[in-house]
Amino acid sequence: MFKIKYIQGQRIDTTTSISAVIGQAIHRGLEVYYGGDDKYIADTEAEAIEFGMKAITSFIEMYNEGFIEFSKTIETKQKALEKALFGFQAYVKEVGYKEFEQIVSLEEKLERHIRIEHEGNTIDLPIKLKGYTDMILRKENGKLRIIDYKTTSRFSNPDKLDGAKMIQAIQYYFLVFAEYGEAPEDFVFREIKTSPNRDKSSQVREYIINYKDHSIMFDFYLRLYWDVIASLQGEAVYVPNIFTQFENEVSLISYIHKLDVPEIVEQEIEIEQVSKITDLLEKKLSRMKMYADFKEIEQKLKKVKNMDYSKMSNEEKIVNKLMEFAIPVKFEKKIESFAVDIYLLSVSMGVSVKSVMAREEDLSLVLGVDNIRISRLGNFLAVEIPKEERRFPEAKEIDKTGNMIAVGVDMENNIIYKDYTEFPHILVAGSTGSGKSVFLDSTIKQLVGRAKFILIDPKGTELNWVDDPVRYTDKAEEVPYILSEVVNTMENRFKELKEQGKKKVDDDFTDRLVVVIDEYSDVVNQNKGLGAEIQRMVLLLAQKARAVGIHLILATQRPDTKIIDGNIKANFPVKAVFRLPKAVDSKVVIDEAGAEKLLGKGDMLFQDNTGKIIRLQGLNL
Repeated sequence: MFKIKYIQGQRIDTTTSISAVIGQAIHRGLEVYYGGDDKYIADTEAEAIEFGMKAITSFIEMYNEGFIEFSKTIETKQKALEKALFGFQAYVKEVGYKEFEQIVSLEEKLERHIRIEHEGNTIDLPIKLKGYTDMILRKENGKLRIIDYKTTSRFSNPDKLDGAKMIQAIQYYFLVFAEYGEAPEDFVFREIKTSPNRDKSSQVREYIINYKDHSIMFDFYLRLYWDVIASLQGEAVYVPNIFTQFENEVSLISYIHKLDVPEIVEQEIEIEQVSKITDLLEKKLSRMKMYADFKEIEQKLKKVKNMDYSKMSNEEKIVNKLMEFAIPVKFEKKIESFAVDIYLLSVSMGVSVKSVMAREEDLSLVLGVDNIRISRLGNFLAVEIPKEERRFPEAKEIDKTGNMIAVGVDMENNIIYKDYTEFPHILVAGSTGSGKSVFLDSTIKQLVGRAKFILIDPKGTELNWVDDPVRYTDKAEEVPYILSEVVNTMENRFKELKEQGKKKVDDDFTDRLVVVIDEYSDVVNQNKGLGAEIQRMVLLLAQKARAVGIHLILATQRPDTKIIDGNIKANFPVKAVFRLPKAVDSKVVIDEAGAEKLLGKGDMLFQDNTGKIIRLQGLNL
């Protein structure tokens, strides 16, 4: 395999570990971030961050899943994307753009015959070397520095020898020297940890190999180079355990110091004044260091870098903010509605809808607008952003014929009609100024001439405009008696239906009757001793009255679980919910939060008798 891959330069398509895919993605992102791709031309660091994140997302999305070997902890592309974006963002925050002006090359493929002068000797290697340098810098002192990114779940031990890293450092020294005609000063392994540290410490660490301080690594590399060639030619040679999986670092130390050669062992024992090879190994181990002093080179640059959202359009802010949380989405189109502007997004395969909805507050922050709401709209996710200046739909085109009534205008500016005879009843909730009263008025106005009314109006100001109702009261104490009469009417109608052999009313049977109770919670609470009886009669009417043409509309400012209980909600499937003070109030009515984020003045969540919830703008007729 060594010969196929490194000598012949051939590639075999096999699966790649998910950790390697993450590493490749971060490499791709950093290449774009530092301006190494002509497709992404950034004018500012903020743009460079944005482009880098897009490149990472695209890389992982396009990677063929059939060639990915997932792990137990990283089971999906989505989890891989989260880790890749986390690592990239950590790098940007801690290292950032400070090296941008020093960059000589990025992601450069080097392949050369090596013939260079090193420490007074000519090094002439007959087989080409090949490597891919991540970054080459021109340091302030004019010397070249080679940087190699490594993604990891655990930082390397700075005191532990690593044969593979030594080989890479020296091979890249030779390649860069041959390419640029000058010796690089040092090599930096820059490790990026893709999972957060519990102690909030640095996510990026540097391990520096200064070539002048590690001359013995050249001896190690050159010995290995010639031994590998001899091995490929059929000669039996000893080569070390590069990855130190056997006897830890002893294998490398022995090879580096040629302790497999008896003559050298004898010479070294005499020089070190020890009696056996194990003592000699201990002395060699104690002197070998992989890197420079780790405490001096560890980078803890906590200068936070962020994308410049101030210059972005709203759709760019949405897409990029979600991308920060490894949620790739595509902006499709914008819809201008009466109360909100809607930004439609399509999500990538594997992205959880809940993960997007959980970012409402983050989007609210970056957009600088309160009460952001994310919902489903057809095949898209809709980000609803309140308008600075709201306008209201006109009522001149409202159709008032038949059983259909207009309940509001949807996000695409379509008037939504519902058959009020199929509701069968409506539960309305909303605090002062929310649009609840306007909705009641608009609904009643559309039903005038098509139904008769019984109106219970505790405030005495909300429903007193209706002409010629069957009954009207603003006295809470009269409510039990009025409801008792409605129950009797219901029973009488059932008797008439039975006599006529019908199961339900039709338009020729009798007038429809709509019972409206405003401030229902107050009506129940104010009738001491009769509150339970009011609830019983309301529930009875809710369960049976529709069949005989009697419909209820309950309205309340303060949803109370003791009054708006499960039985009421089950029998009032249609709900018009306007702005409420708290999320818990919203959950009382529609079993989910959201009404607390509405804008008032008719902005509502409307639940029809199928259970579907849509956002509508109420009408003002």
